[in-house]
Amino acid sequence: MPNDVEVFDIILVYTSFRRHENYINIIKCLASRLRIGLLKFEAKHSWTESEEKYFRMCLEYGAILVKEKAECHTLIISRFGGNPGSGYFKDILEDMPRYIKYGRVLVNVTTLMSGIPKIKEICKFLGDPIIITPGAEYFAEFEPETKAFLREHPLVVVEVGIPYLKFPIFPEFSTDYILAYPSHTVISQDWQHYRFLKNITAALRKLPKKVKVVVKPHNARDDGNKLSRLFILRLFPALRWLIRPALWVLRIFDITLKGRSSYERLPNRLLKYIIYLHNDYIFSRCENLLDKYASFGIEHFLSGIRKGIITGLSNTIVLALIAKKPVYNADDLPLDDKPDTYRIIVEKFGVKQWKGFSSDGFGLIGESVRTADLMDYLESTVKIDCVSGYPGVAANPVSDVADKG
Repeated sequence: MPNDVEVFDIILVYTSFRRHENYINIIKCLASRLRIGLLKFEAKHSWTESEEKYFRMCLEYGAILVKEKAECHTLIISRFGGNPGSGYFKDILEDMPRYIKYGRVLVNVTTLMSGIPKIKEICKFLGDPIIITPGAEYFAEFEPETKAFLREHPLVVVEVGIPYLKFPIFPEFSTDYILAYPSHTVISQDWQHYRFLKNITAALRKLPKKVKVVVKPHNARDDGNKLSRLFILRLFPALRWLIRPALWVLRIFDITLKGRSSYERLPNRLLKYIIYLHNDYIFSRCENLLDKYASFGIEHFLSGIRKGIITGLSNTIVLALIAKKPVYNADDLPLDDKPDTYRIIVEKFGVKQWKGFSSDGFGLIGESVRTADLMDYLESTVKIDCVSGYPGVAANPVSDVADKG
């Protein structure tokens, strides 16, 4: 074998940590026993500090940066979709077989019910992959076009569960409750924002003062959501004792008349100040996760939650059900303006009927999702195919190495 060709058991194709949340868990668990390469492609957007930290932690846990031509038993790709740049993912898929030699391709689906946006292109350029997904029964519920493709072009689908509970990257993290603060991208009006925050503060007020609550801002930015808070309280933090009585007074005047809240009729400028006050209450009552941790996805903090999760309609609910963490759904807004994935979550798990911190949806997740083990599957299947000369490299690779230029 030429000296300039590196050999790996597994190569992980890396575009952004937000597209393959579990790579860091795979590396931390397996890098001491398998040779794992990280094939990083140039980002189409500037990296954030959180992205830099995630990538650096992957290397610190034992991944090796793939720099030139390489060979591996298993090539893993994740979430080739979205729109980071015209042709970005297609160019990667088309070019990669020219300098990476591999025995098999795994498509790593990290979220229950997600599909594979670029499945046709993956098959065309890399050959037929094996799909690894948290739960085979729920695969592609969010993306029926993937199911349609698989009916015409059947592929192997393997259930591997989620690795975040058994193999956490932050085992020291601990809290009674975590509040997953919503993304502003799914809240289109100040009235909707107020209504959501009112439900969140109501949930927090019901909790004993002594319990620990951590607020996790949405992970689109290093510092989380761009949250608006009252300027006077930033200048004079000693006045924060006024927040609770102020919210109590505001609740008195939130009266429903003819099916509409009195606050729904308020001018937006005034409603914004009430929103600011709710934000001040939330971030004074809770510890801000970003004070100690990078803005990674909430899945990396699941193992440290002792009692429950406060959230809205999002994949956080699905993660909570898999992890058997009671969920308080603070989102009672109409589904009309929201993605179809939210409707599917509501219908499949009966979310709208939940009261308080609910465990009603636990039984709707098959137990096999909780017992399946991604790490065991990866390690055992790589070792089964190992050949003399180097552990883990397949005897009959399906791709040929060509000059990268």
